[in-house]
Amino acid sequence: MFVKFICIVLIVFLVFNNNVHCQNAPQKSDSNDIYRYLEVYSKRSKLTKMAYRLIFKSIDSNPNQSVDLIHVPKSKNLRSYKKCEGKIIRKIHIETIDPFAYSLLDKRKYKQNMFIKLGNNAHIKSQQITIRNLLLVKQNQRFDSLIVNESERLVRNQTFVQDVEISVERIMGTNDSVDIFIVVLDKWSLVPGFTSTNSRLKWQLTDKNIFGIGHEFHNAYTRNRQLNRNAYKVNYFIPNINHTYLNSTIHFEVNEYKYVNASLNIDRPFFSPLTKWAAGIKISHQYNQDSFYYYRFGAMPYYYKFNSRDYWIGRAWQIFKGRTENERTTNLILATRFKHIKYDKTSNSFSDTLLIYLNEDLFLLGLGISSRKYVQDHYIFGFGITEDVPVGKIYGLTGGVQVRGAIRRSYIGLRYATGYYNYFGYLGGQVEYGTFIHRTIFEQGIISLSFDYFTKLLVLKNWKFRAFLRPQMLYGIHRNNFERLTLNEANGLDGFNSSHLFGKNRLLLNFQTQSYAPWHVFGFYFGPYVNYSMGMLSNVDTGFRKSKVYTQLALGVLLKNEKLVFSSFQLSVSFFPLVPGVGQDIFKFNSFQTTNFGFKDFVLDKPYIAKYN
Repeated sequence: MFVKFICIVLIVFLVFNNNVHCQNAPQKSDSNDIYRYLEVYSKRSKLTKMAYRLIFKSIDSNPNQSVDLIHVPKSKNLRSYKKCEGKIIRKIHIETIDPFAYSLLDKRKYKQNMFIKLGNNAHIKSQQITIRNLLLVKQNQRFDSLIVNESERLVRNQTFVQDVEISVERIMGTNDSVDIFIVVLDKWSLVPGFTSTNSRLKWQLTDKNIFGIGHEFHNAYTRNRQLNRNAYKVNYFIPNINHTYLNSTIHFEVNEYKYVNASLNIDRPFFSPLTKWAAGIKISHQYNQDSFYYYRFGAMPYYYKFNSRDYWIGRAWQIFKGRTENERTTNLILATRFKHIKYDKTSNSFSDTLLIYLNEDLFLLGLGISSRKYVQDHYIFGFGITEDVPVGKIYGLTGGVQVRGAIRRSYIGLRYATGYYNYFGYLGGQVEYGTFIHRTIFEQGIISLSFDYFTKLLVLKNWKFRAFLRPQMLYGIHRNNFERLTLNEANGLDGFNSSHLFGKNRLLLNFQTQSYAPWHVFGFYFGPYVNYSMGMLSNVDTGFRKSKVYTQLALGVLLKNEKLVFSSFQLSVSFFPLVPGVGQDIFKFNSFQTTNFGFKDFVLDKPYIAKYN
């Protein structure tokens, strides 16, 4: 049944693509007259004028200027800048722009009403030095289009940046020098929050760009009304220390039961295919509670405390000699990792018969080939902003040794991933295998397989659409009896929660059609969507032939504002025909999250154990 459904969905894709033409050029919007009429009508009184300014952005009254709020640009590979290649970079000019009233996509500057002025005046723009430190390109160096394009992508990848554009101009009177102009459009970075329920009050404050220097701060305070206790959470992130792309994160959290989670993480990832060195250190401490079920006594609490140290370092070498993009972005990567976990003794009289809370030493060595490139497009997960779609390949091999308690065993893992973005849309996939070996016996193995597909942008009048498809398989090999898979929440179907359904293997299929409406309110663009998901679990003995298919149908609307760091929220209703142990024909609100879909980059960095969850 599962295979038949996949075939039906693929046939629907082909039929739909044949009847709706992909269009890259902007089309004249049918909503132009509506916007013009509303703008003219709003001027009849002060009240209607104020309401219009509150809800809509005023558009400059230029008869030659289209009032389309967005248009559909062409998908494009990175710019070549052939005429500038090899010339000396004389100066790099950087301009940062307030988040409201401007769009890099259509070069339009909107009229400054009271609310836009208030928002821009309250916003602290990104400092020029913050943007300059993100660039790989330098003054007085020779112009390299790949380095310039990578610099643009790295700036755009920052959480506080809405979009960025780089242009190059020749210097008058010279043939060997150019100037680079960089325009960065900020996001509104400060996000307060407050929630209240019968049992809890929660205040939180997040700033993704403190004083314009790129630092991130998150602070949360929770008051448990029933227990009359407090909880705290603090997270501070310092990116790109001293222009090294070395990042630091400090995290401290205490919940209402006085359980503690504290960590310090310093890392430098392979942030670009041009990066040669990467490394990281993470030190953490945790005090928490778990529970175990005893036949005579029922569920018994167990308090545990542990400290962990995690170190890794990696090196990349360009495999092919040459100056083409493919040759320069294909690397041989070698990385090693050491992780140590030490559990402190507690006062509980607890026998860890499952051997879960044991001291552990893990040593891993990773070797592989990574080829990474990026294609620019729009209207995928955002509304009109430039998005960098990763394409490439990964061939990875991981080996190592784990020592838990008195048990020593080896580990081996294999990974292959690929992704293409062509006329048919994006198609990517990954297959991964990992297993431990103890005295020639293979145990706790895993095979995972996943695919990602989304169509080219489809245009019907002034509406835009994409369809997304993601099948996944997770297969456990010689897993422990207490290791079980579920279909609950993020590991299966969002909103699905059953304590009666378990298995050793899992199949999932997620299909979603996302639309992009041509209008917006308060800067929030509307994206109605429909999602159909299905999942199956099986055990070693029965397999999937006798497994029941559990489904979810979700309808919702995504409201997204690209000018804000929190960006989006959504409203949805989900229908579950059956949830074992709960009931039939169940409706849930706001259970589905479209963030299930996302880009997967082709990065090989810190070696890891293949996950089974």
